Amino acid sequence: MFGKRLTSIFSKIKRGFFISHHLLIEKNVVPLPPE
Repeated sequence: MFGKRLTSIFSKIKRGFFISHHLLIEKNVVPLPPE
């Protein structure tokens, strides 16, 4: 049960990081990573 909660917290942090990183890319602060 604790592992499940930890996974959900980690996924929320990861999603928040990707959203903020995407916003930085939209503002041209961070160059697009090579595909």
